[in-house]
Amino acid sequence: MKDSSYNHLTTWQFFLLATNYLIGPTYFVQMNGLISATKQWSWVPPLLAFIMSLGVLWLWLHLLKRHPGKDLAEITVGLLGQKLGFVISLIFIYFFILIASLATRNVGDVITTVAMDYTPTVVFNLLTITVAIYLLSKGLRTLGRSVEILTPFIFITFWGSLLLIIGEWDTDRIVPLPGSFDMQAIGSMTIAFFSFPYLEFLPILLLIPLTRNAKRTRQSVYLASIVTTISTVGVVFLLLGTIGDTRISNLTYPTMAAAQEISLFRTIENLDVFVSSILITTVLIKVSILLYAAFIFIKCVFRFPYRIPILFVLLFMTTAFSMGAHANIVENIEYAKTLVPIYSVILGILLPLLLLIMSYVRKGVQL
Repeated sequence: MKDSSYNHLTTWQFFLLATNYLIGPTYFVQMNGLISATKQWSWVPPLLAFIMSLGVLWLWLHLLKRHPGKDLAEITVGLLGQKLGFVISLIFIYFFILIASLATRNVGDVITTVAMDYTPTVVFNLLTITVAIYLLSKGLRTLGRSVEILTPFIFITFWGSLLLIIGEWDTDRIVPLPGSFDMQAIGSMTIAFFSFPYLEFLPILLLIPLTRNAKRTRQSVYLASIVTTISTVGVVFLLLGTIGDTRISNLTYPTMAAAQEISLFRTIENLDVFVSSILITTVLIKVSILLYAAFIFIKCVFRFPYRIPILFVLLFMTTAFSMGAHANIVENIEYAKTLVPIYSVILGILLPLLLLIMSYVRKGVQL
């Protein structure tokens, strides 16, 4: 990727990228587990996870504020030294590629399960990653402008499609039953939402130095988290009120199932295809940002001057990870629930604490 204005983003573009990144496949892969476990209290875990994420966001943003103009890769190597910084950077690269591969595998599993069951999953994985790599080869400004154009389409199509099922609304479905409040289930799902999507915002922070107004950009990170939380709670209430928690428990992808039941004026059916396009688009944005983050760390650590070879390596590695790491949907979901939160806690909470301590210890040292 080139320097100068080639990669600059406006604050508005950054906000749209951050919001689409955080939402990503959340509506499609998290709703079943969330509503099955917490029933009518499903709106609580996203709110608690958001509140928990505010402290972590402050840690990272405060660290970036202490080192203006530096991205996360430069700060990591500068504070920890070449050897330890190299090891931590490799972990970051692995984490970003891992999350990108999980996201692409998610979109492939959702679409092949619900809409296009005769199409191999690898087709969607390869398509998503290839388009993401192409966008990055054109620079982040291209991605930012694309998101400006696509976001209204995403918003109108997604919410317009789901609101068509509002005729099935039954208020009794969202009223909690006596004794249904399960603190253990709520705690478990809060941790799940805390790790995904809120602790996965690290790649977004690598975009902050590319904006022209760092202060407003840092504020927009909080705003993107707020919008994501409100939207998630809205989807939860919509699914509960129209489908109900009992049926959702038996659906792998309740959001897609809701879209499949919509028939507009008996002429426009299969609106799940439109919702599938939303999933592909948001995951494409998320994968693009993740691969850009991996690119920045590779370039910083290995000091490799050529852009295209790095992008090709990322293309093949992410595709291989997405297809080879898990045999089926169940393994994919289980892996995301068990190991990804551990990575997220280490890199999202413990590492910024370490870096912030090192930053204060080396207060007089200029990076």
